[in-house]
Amino acid sequence: MTNRPGGVIRYARIELDLDQAGFGAWLAGELGRAEPYPPQRVSEWENGRKSPRRNIRVACAPLAAKAALGKIKIMVAMGKPDADLTDVIVDSQS
Repeated sequence: MTNRPGGVIRYARIELDLDQAGFGAWLAGELGRAEPYPPQRVSEWENGRKSPRRNIRVACAPLAAKAALGKIKIMVAMGKPDADLTDVIVDSQS
């Protein structure tokens, strides 16, 4: 199982259908930051090399939950056993 804050970032970015540069710009706007977060920083968060601050995780959490729920629905529709959903649920709650 994984339990990484980067999962929140990744799922939020997936939900918005943005590349890392676009997501950095979106997030900066959400948080009232003048400069966008660079794609390298987004990558570091997603890959666990750096941990995003709490305000960043909070801003991304609703989108991450929506994306994770969509993935769960797809897996259930495909007939995957509930055990396969553990990574999605744990990752999205980070």
